[in-house]
Amino acid sequence: MQASVKHTARMEYDNALRRGKREYSTLTSKGERGTLVVLDELTQESRIMAYVKQPTREISMNRIAGTYTSARARSFSAGFMPLYDSGTEFAGKWIALCAAHMSEGLRDPIQVYEYMWNYYVIEGNKRVSVLKYFGAPS
Repeated sequence: MQASVKHTARMEYDNALRRGKREYSTLTSKGERGTLVVLDELTQESRIMAYVKQPTREISMNRIAGTYTSARARSFSAGFMPLYDSGTEFAGKWIALCAAHMSEGLRDPIQVYEYMWNYYVIEGNKRVSVLKYFGAPS
């Protein structure tokens, strides 16, 4: 991968991090949740869920509402922007995905649960973050 693409991806991470921290701060100052909504917490009361395997298909980024586990929720602001500082392993992986997106595009599908007409990411949170950062529609 070209050094200039990697450098640009690092700058994009810093921009996404600033957006994430600003969003987190704005929401929490209003007493709202600053991190991702967690499906596991939403369904904790009822535990009534059916699992139906679906074929791979495009989904709108607007319908991706959160993540599946609370551990991953702390990594992102409510809008899927990163919250970990540069220099972390998380940042390195986000930057690598960003560089891949800019040079060749992201091809691996994410895995999600659908609940109440929204999607919650099981696998691929960083891919969603990168795509949301760049304003991808799906």
